[in-house]
Amino acid sequence: MKLPFFRGQEPPAPAANAPFGASDRPLPDPKKSSVAGLEDTWSDYARNWRNREDVNDSHKVLGEEWGSAEQWKEVFRRGAEPFLKPDAVVVELGCGGGKWSRMLAGRCRLICTDISSEMLERTRAAVGEGKDVQYLKLSGFDFGAIPAKSVDFIFSYDVLLHVEPQVVFSYLLDAKRILKPGGVFLLHQINILSPGGQLHFRQQFDQGTWRFGFAETGRHGHIYYSAPEVVRAMASMAGFDVIGMDTELPLRGQTGHDGRDILAHLRSR
Repeated sequence: MKLPFFRGQEPPAPAANAPFGASDRPLPDPKKSSVAGLEDTWSDYARNWRNREDVNDSHKVLGEEWGSAEQWKEVFRRGAEPFLKPDAVVVELGCGGGKWSRMLAGRCRLICTDISSEMLERTRAAVGEGKDVQYLKLSGFDFGAIPAKSVDFIFSYDVLLHVEPQVVFSYLLDAKRILKPGGVFLLHQINILSPGGQLHFRQQFDQGTWRFGFAETGRHGHIYYSAPEVVRAMASMAGFDVIGMDTELPLRGQTGHDGRDILAHLRSR
């Protein structure tokens, strides 16, 4: 598969000394993996979102039910704006219903990606078509057909905290492949060392999302918690330098989860 931005280019094979045997890592059967279960549940969420008053309320775009406009604006200002230019190639990892995609579109050359075809269609409906916007379904472990050293910035918020640390690391390894030298990955995690992160953990524990299987809708929103030291260690192992670690969001008093988020900017070496 060739993407419109990169006609005539093919992703080269990983180098023989690629970290952690990236070229020959065994991958699970896609139909039996945890990612397949998550794909099913998030696709179901996308299909039924419009008819669920408990989540869509008055929202027009799937995803707006998570957080507030004030919070999104601040995340975008701190996490994305410094890396957006009209000619920059930006990958959005986990576009969901298109909330962030609508903010990114028009400010860069955007590739919206997700593991769910239904979520991609939601984003397409929210953002539309254009010469500087395209859509790509992912396997759930890497960036697939995106060519090596072709991307300036990877934006991902409220996505990789829903998958196991090994899946996060798998994406980091492939991000190293697709990013240009000096390219940046925005990694969002929840800091269990913070008061806001611990409150969030206790709430999730009481909700019992951790008791459900990957393919069960009761698992929606389940979080894998992290810490700044964990982010730094994983980034270093994958070949990144941490150039920024913002731990001040959500803003004080916004949600009761003050200081919950980690927004880490990782630069490819």
